[in-house]
Amino acid sequence: MRELSGGADDGEDAGRYGGVAPRRGSTAGGGHATTVEMKINFLRAVRTGRIAARARVKNAGRTLGLIECDVLDAGDTLIAHALSTCMILRPAPADGR
Repeated sequence: MRELSGGADDGEDAGRYGGVAPRRGSTAGGGHATTVEMKINFLRAVRTGRIAARARVKNAGRTLGLIECDVLDAGDTLIAHALSTCMILRPAPADGR
């Protein structure tokens, strides 16, 4: 059995790290983002061909971000939809340094 289930997750990662974290300045000082919650609806299978992920930052707050991602096949048919909440992690301040 051959399966690929990471397409939607990979697209959502791009939205999280490429969209929310830089908007809130978390990556500039060595910060990161982590997943708080994620839901993926897999709507149809893709056996061959290319897929594309289109991620949108729905909200970028100071601590939490909301990302939505559509995964489409070569014919622009929706094959998966993901919604994720992420938390922006900032490095702890260096006390006394």
